[in-house]
Amino acid sequence: MASATQRKKATMPFSPAPFTPTPYTPPDFTLPHLAAAPDVTLVPAPKDFVAPEGYHAMSIYPEYLKIAGQWTLARDSRMDCVAVVEGGNVFVREFRHIRAGDLIACGRTENGEEGILVYPDGSRGLATSEDGAPHPGGHDNFAFRLGRSRETAFSRDYDELYELLRHDRDHGSIVWVMGPAFTFNGYSREAFAKIIDAGYADAVFAGNALATHDLEGAYFHTSLGQDIDTQENRPNGHYHHLDTINRVRYWGSIERFIEEEGVHDGIMNALVRNGVPYVLAGSIRDDGPLPGVYGNAYEAQDAMRDHIRSATTVICMATPLTGFMQSMTPDNPAAQIANMHTLFNIVTTLLLLPFGGYLVKIAMRILPDRKEDKEEGMHLAFLVPMPASKQEHPIGFSAMYVTQIRQELNRMMGMAKENIATSFQAVLERDVKRVESAEATEEYIDYLNKEISQYISNIIVHETNEKDSTAISAYFKITGNIERIGDHAMNICEYTQMLDKKKIQFSEEAQEELRTMEAVCLEVLDLLEQESIEPTDWLTKVSALEQRMDDMTEEYRRNQMKRMKQGSCSDEACIIFSELLTDFERIGDHALNIAQERAGIATEATDA
Repeated sequence: MASATQRKKATMPFSPAPFTPTPYTPPDFTLPHLAAAPDVTLVPAPKDFVAPEGYHAMSIYPEYLKIAGQWTLARDSRMDCVAVVEGGNVFVREFRHIRAGDLIACGRTENGEEGILVYPDGSRGLATSEDGAPHPGGHDNFAFRLGRSRETAFSRDYDELYELLRHDRDHGSIVWVMGPAFTFNGYSREAFAKIIDAGYADAVFAGNALATHDLEGAYFHTSLGQDIDTQENRPNGHYHHLDTINRVRYWGSIERFIEEEGVHDGIMNALVRNGVPYVLAGSIRDDGPLPGVYGNAYEAQDAMRDHIRSATTVICMATPLTGFMQSMTPDNPAAQIANMHTLFNIVTTLLLLPFGGYLVKIAMRILPDRKEDKEEGMHLAFLVPMPASKQEHPIGFSAMYVTQIRQELNRMMGMAKENIATSFQAVLERDVKRVESAEATEEYIDYLNKEISQYISNIIVHETNEKDSTAISAYFKITGNIERIGDHAMNICEYTQMLDKKKIQFSEEAQEELRTMEAVCLEVLDLLEQESIEPTDWLTKVSALEQRMDDMTEEYRRNQMKRMKQGSCSDEACIIFSELLTDFERIGDHALNIAQERAGIATEATDA
């Protein structure tokens, strides 16, 4: 699986407005109250897993401990853990990792007077009041006792988030923490999948429920048994998430399920398809769970920390639910627990209303706009209009355009496959009515070939990174090969008119060979549509099918010559069958060309 640094380049191709994160400013340790501060008190842990009385609990902010007269920054800080001092360095550890004798920092103030400084103002610098105390908070920076919690964001923070995401997509590492409510609606589910496709996710943390209901959405178009678009209950819908889990467990992994069941949408598909790592943690309420879910919460924590260490932005899509429940009955903890338990399922669904909308808004802000395809007839479903100038291109434009081109090509491939099935059936049934339908589809394929080719030509004019340039050039060749497959399918279909006009009938043997040819053509195109297969295996399979098509062509030509010598078919039937074999062989050649180009794209992405 590709790392964040492998998937990114050091610079963004274009930016409508340069965004520079506020640099971190360390504390001014020459300030009188910090210079005069004592060393932090270190007390040995009395036993394994137990901190001494008066231990200091870490926050989410940078923290400094004064050791031997020097202020030292704690490493890998994590909220509600303890600071362990070893060899003059400060390590942050969970209680479960405490060992008897560990020297643990003690002190409950955070402004330096006990050798502990919590520093929330690294992006602004440490201000001071008239008496020399740090600001804000006077002599106490613990945010739970301030007007703004260290875990709560204001709406204005979202304005900064959009620009930060654009910056960190190419310069940092973005980690998302998601809840299952975002899979309950098709819009939010699609929005987050697009965010992943566009490169704005380097890791995702979630529970078993998010993956389960997302895959349920792909498998049954439901979540918790309700249609993800209409929220209408489906018959026996309450079985859907269980059936999904059961099927995933049958295949042994989420990745194998996506590949074997032909999953083409959703969050998990986007993660797997883009090589984005994810960590799924289980809970006591889980059904199943899915393969790959961490049943041990501590193992899940450790797996998450591996990604958090390199993260520059962590987005937690959550709600102040607990605070709300506390406010309802502030003096009655028992009632708080009861209310929380009662309202859990209702609230998790209702959460989607505000926060699913936020997710959609984020996607709309950081991804290119695209008008809905409302017009009937021929149109581009995924490609957005190109900006007039280079400077107007959105951040990461080439990567996003590559994704959109791939989606449009898959749509074009589906039309070509449709025409192959139509054409063979028309020939077998001598049904001239199918020709008109095939001609309409062929015109659509020609239209897409022209529009996509022109679109790619416009992109090539603008600057792109090396990886995307390779992909774009390959897609240009793929477009032409798909169009040629459509031409050969149309050739096959047009034989129907001659068969009908001259009342030509193929032998039973020839008809069976035609059915086999149709099945192999559809098999190779089905394979070309699958993007989750490992590139080497994928190319090997397509090559094997193409060789089989060559062998079938030679064998069927020999069989046709035998039938002609035996007088079991007419001269005209033999000529048409021979021409049809040529088209069949050419379809295999173009399919192999497509496979080679797409494998080349995958190889370039791996090497980049």
